[in-house]
Amino acid sequence: MSTQTFSSPNSTGPIPVEIERDRWGRPLIVPPEGGKAKAYTRISTLCKALDDSNGLLKWYGRMTALGVARRPDLLAQAAVLTGAEEDKRDLNALVDEAMEAAGSTQAANLGTALHRLTEIADRRDGDLSKIPSHLLADLDAYMEATANFEVVAAERFVVVDEVQAAGTFDRLMRCPDGKVRVADIKTGKDTHKYALTVAVQCGLYANGAIYDPETHKRTPLDGVDKETALLIHLPAGTGTCQLYLLDITSAMAASKVAVAIRDWRKSSIAIPYNP
Repeated sequence: MSTQTFSSPNSTGPIPVEIERDRWGRPLIVPPEGGKAKAYTRISTLCKALDDSNGLLKWYGRMTALGVARRPDLLAQAAVLTGAEEDKRDLNALVDEAMEAAGSTQAANLGTALHRLTEIADRRDGDLSKIPSHLLADLDAYMEATANFEVVAAERFVVVDEVQAAGTFDRLMRCPDGKVRVADIKTGKDTHKYALTVAVQCGLYANGAIYDPETHKRTPLDGVDKETALLIHLPAGTGTCQLYLLDITSAMAASKVAVAIRDWRKSSIAIPYNP
């Protein structure tokens, strides 16, 4: 079981981060009152209910088209599939291959690597001697932008029992103004398309409690700013890093809207009518 070595304002020593999950990857959390563990919604998943997915769907379409064009074998497969129900699995697999052929995972892989490098750099105990040269400028930009910030905690698992959601925040950072804020690192190109989602996520983290999966104890994040959070925009490959303050005062209200939307989508509103 892996552990984190950061300490939070409310606890000392490492806390296990190995969380038991169900077959859908949802974390299994023992309720505050005890009893059988319940599947909590991942915070990132919950917040997606508030997203405008139109841009993402168009991006998927563009990448799929490019991938099929670059792979004659995929084009041939697509030509013999009819789109019938029995072809659904084959078409899904074809789309995945087309996305890969179009390079859709490259940015995500770079972002994951860069995210990991920032964590190693913040810990000051990792080997950064083998950093790929194309990521050096990015890491330098991150270190420069956060030079006056203190990392209080990183990658800690938090539960928000009020909406039965849970997830892991990137950082707690003591800012130059003395306030401790939840911070989220994003390595994509465009901040505007996810700033709202990040604000809700960070707001949930700030209003949640660190969860120990062994004892099921909750440690509230006392002393963490509940009004603003920090977005660290570190677009991979650009050598730039920009910090943004996010208003998280409406995060809890927004999360309840997200819960209501998810519940509504699961409901059955079509009632047989036989006049």
